[in-house]
Amino acid sequence: MARKKEVSSEKPVKPVKAAPRAKVSATVKKSAAPVKALPGSTNSVTTINPEERYKMIAQTAYFRAEARGFVGGDPLEDWIQAEKEVDKYL
Repeated sequence: MARKKEVSSEKPVKPVKAAPRAKVSATVKKSAAPVKALPGSTNSVTTINPEERYKMIAQTAYFRAEARGFVGGDPLEDWIQAEKEVDKYL
């Protein structure tokens, strides 16, 4: 007697990959952006280097994908929205 193979009706979920660095390097090469000081800090203005900005954008894009359970969405759109969010914060 042959065994039947179980079939799931759910689509397999592909992991979201971060955008390759080469594609976003044009936006990362911007000069350091000034950052407003947090309340209670001694510095009035702090600068952030492009590498730190890149890491902030990558983390924000990851959190956007995580919030929707890594299902659907567009990694590039997550990245673009994360850039806007981080730049607004900075």
